[in-house]
Amino acid sequence: MSVLAWDEAAQPVEQWQSSRVVLALPLFVAARIVDSPPAALQAAVATLAYAPWLVADLHLDRALLDRPAAPPSWNNVAFGAAGLGYVDAMHQSLRQGGGATVVTAYHALPTHPCAALLQGSAQTWAERVLTDLAAAHPDLRQRVQRIALVRHGHAMAVPRPGVRSSTALAALRAGRGRVRHAHSDQAGYSVFEEAFTLGHQAAAARQGRGPGPQA
Repeated sequence: MSVLAWDEAAQPVEQWQSSRVVLALPLFVAARIVDSPPAALQAAVATLAYAPWLVADLHLDRALLDRPAAPPSWNNVAFGAAGLGYVDAMHQSLRQGGGATVVTAYHALPTHPCAALLQGSAQTWAERVLTDLAAAHPDLRQRVQRIALVRHGHAMAVPRPGVRSSTALAALRAGRGRVRHAHSDQAGYSVFEEAFTLGHQAAAARQGRGPGPQA
């Protein structure tokens, strides 16, 4: 099997020969780079829908004010907020006295179309994020030093009725042959544990041991 790969450090395209390949890629990407993608892969791609996400990294000069009630967690979601909450990069730090930190906020948008993600300036999106979080953190605006925004057009597969029982996804998970797929898409929704399990099964099948279908 021939694999074309890009060497980011040296910049050239390399050609590798391999007996088997594990593709840990979203299925819609895998379908575009595999020569003559099988019917199961094409059907699986048609089965899945993806949610576009906006990810905002808020660089703070120090931790946000710890208000009474529930203590801040690693993953924090405000009731009634438009966004999906935020994670605190320093939540498990053992340092004393606080200091600068980064919180990462997430906004999921309608699956189709994703034009809303492309609309609006960086300032508009930054204000949207700040407004969403300021209800829980009134001191947020004075703490923010910088905001970095990233748009992901196909961030996560959306769990929908019937997806997990899809015959196409089942065929990929049980696939035999020289190309094996290992991505959370095959579970029908984007969860790290699913991706880890599928990758482990693909590697175990490659070596002829452990759980998972044998190639």
